[in-house]
Amino acid sequence: LASDSDNIAIKRDKIVKISTESFANVKDIIIDKLHDYYENQFNKADKSLRRSQAAIIVLSNIPRYILEAISIIIIVSVAFLYSSSASGFTIIAMLGTIAMAGQRLLPAFQQIYGSWATMMGNQAPLSDVLQLIEKKPTRNYFEIEKNLSFQKDIQIDNISFKYPDSITNTINDISINIPKNSFVAFVGSTGSGKSTLLDIILGLLDPEEGSIFIDGKKLDSSKMLNAWHSSIAHVPQDVYLSDVTIGENIANSDKIDLDLLEIVCKKSEIFEHIQSLPNKFDSLAGENGSNLSGGQRQRIGIARALYKNSEVIILDEATSALDGITANKIINNILSDKTKTIIMVSHSMKSIQNCDLIFEVDSGKIKSFGTYDFLKESSNSFKSLVALDSE
Repeated sequence: LASDSDNIAIKRDKIVKISTESFANVKDIIIDKLHDYYENQFNKADKSLRRSQAAIIVLSNIPRYILEAISIIIIVSVAFLYSSSASGFTIIAMLGTIAMAGQRLLPAFQQIYGSWATMMGNQAPLSDVLQLIEKKPTRNYFEIEKNLSFQKDIQIDNISFKYPDSITNTINDISINIPKNSFVAFVGSTGSGKSTLLDIILGLLDPEEGSIFIDGKKLDSSKMLNAWHSSIAHVPQDVYLSDVTIGENIANSDKIDLDLLEIVCKKSEIFEHIQSLPNKFDSLAGENGSNLSGGQRQRIGIARALYKNSEVIILDEATSALDGITANKIINNILSDKTKTIIMVSHSMKSIQNCDLIFEVDSGKIKSFGTYDFLKESSNSFKSLVALDSE
């Protein structure tokens, strides 16, 4: 009982931790197809918890039934032994046995009634759960379109989007073209729609109007979407790290390519820090990276994206916690691979100076676009963003 009690406490903590991590990391779970990993971790902890709970219930009730059985056997045995010598006693013993049996049966009947009442009282919630279980997913997360090969461009055609509780559109009729192997950025003030546009490009949000085309193929099916996810890597502003080793966080797995791990850590400027730790790549990140600083978490997030070795890397304020020098080094390291397409949202004007194309987003629309130097000369609002960043 003590062992099961300890196990329940441990597994409850683990279930809460896995649930918290999966909700916080939901974007990367969808994009990187980590559903099985988190589900298996949850199931292992949950099954162990349920076994311990069941064992405690069984162990706590077994003595009662054993004692009741022994008591009835003793009464019947005594009655049987003395029944031949005293007929009156036999009758009394029989009646006593019946009375005792009735006394023992009443709690059982009460328990049956209580269980029936509990089932009736929980019938509606159970019905809701069963309906959810029977629902089929709207998307098959593991059905991949093998023919998708990103060769030319990403075309965003007349995209509009509005959140359910919003009166106005967050994205209004945006049409842009992102060539393969280019470095593009979206800039604008807070609330302009940059991150929402990025989520639409990621395929996490479905536009109400318009479409996205990859090399002319419309992104409108589960197969196409999953194939697109397999071609992209995403780095959010707030990188969520699991309470496992740094190596496992970067690889999103316990099976790690150490050579590739070292390469991506050097590109993300985190290798030297990891090597300074006592256990190096086997050092624990802590709950949500509590053993690391904000800048170190972001660099591990960038290393994770590079480890995936995707054709498209999407950075959503991925260097906001880094100083300008380190951020520029990482961007230049990523750009050294000419086979990558980089899409970036940033408030740091220094990190986007080498962009092939910059889109200025304002109130859900593309206000202007061009190179850094062109926008600095032609757009007053872009000049203001540059001035704010230099302060």
